Amino acid sequence: MRRILLLLSLLLFGGATLLAQELTVKTFEQRTRDLTAKVKPRTAPVNGDPCALVRVQVAAPNCVFEGSYIVGEVEQGFGEYLVYMAKGARNLRIAHPDFLFTPLDFTFPEPLEGNLTYALILEVPVYTHYAEIVEQQSQRAKPSTTQTLPAKTVSQAKVWQVGDYYNENGKEGVVFWVDESGRHGKIVSMTESSSRFQWSSDKKEQRRLIGADNKTDGAKNMAVVRKIYGWQSKYPAFRWCADLGEGWYLPAIEELKIFTLDDAVHNKVNRTLSQHGGKPLAKMRGVYWYYWSSTESPYEYGGYVCAWLVNMSNGDTRNGNKHVNGYVRAVSAF
Repeated sequence: MRRILLLLSLLLFGGATLLAQELTVKTFEQRTRDLTAKVKPRTAPVNGDPCALVRVQVAAPNCVFEGSYIVGEVEQGFGEYLVYMAKGARNLRIAHPDFLFTPLDFTFPEPLEGNLTYALILEVPVYTHYAEIVEQQSQRAKPSTTQTLPAKTVSQAKVWQVGDYYNENGKEGVVFWVDESGRHGKIVSMTESSSRFQWSSDKKEQRRLIGADNKTDGAKNMAVVRKIYGWQSKYPAFRWCADLGEGWYLPAIEELKIFTLDDAVHNKVNRTLSQHGGKPLAKMRGVYWYYWSSTESPYEYGGYVCAWLVNMSNGDTRNGNKHVNGYVRAVSAF
């Protein structure tokens, strides 16, 4: 009910322009270096032909995709949707259940080819943030679970904040992320590798995707690596993190970006690291310094598969061949 009322209020007070907002097609292109369509293929149920993959990049959650050529479920990621379509597809319709924008009917310049990956990059209207507002309102409407807990249980649970020094249960680090309750979060290690490590040192492993593609939870990527025979010698960046003890792992790209590229978090973490004898993170913008993430990239250069890393010299993320040397910082959840 709150969701409906909020939508009505936006329609009434936001003006009739809400429904007139339109998506804008920024670019559409074939990604020749993106191997996802081949590495994670789907086939058309009618004839078994390999599908094309369209990466739809749009900063709006819960978009709806329509088209007779769509094969299987659409996968939603960070500002991106993976839409598999049968060979020969010409049209794709993009809509939203909360009317954030009028539906877009996009016609591909040429029929899609199987086993190829394409990118459709869209610019969103100003009302895109409505989805975030609805989510915030729905969360506030939910009854607080802490009301049902005994007062003693609530009072004993420590509430953590970004920048806090953490030294519990055999783990020492600095808090760089917490959930809404403040009782669970993630810490970054007090130290980092004194020298640079390769993501993978094995030539065969450097040329293949292993499925460590999670962008938000490096622990899942670490679990993938651990299943590989002899991983300790083949994946030195992961080994360095594991040697810190149980629960430590190489951060996923989105985890890494929080404490390296967010100015406020970066400064709070470094302040605490300095106060407690830790090794500060590399300074932002101006220092030639790469940090590895545990997240694979679907791109390749010269026959070598890539993984994501953060470039501290200019504050961006980039793809790097797995044999590239980069610095390593570990994280752990609590």
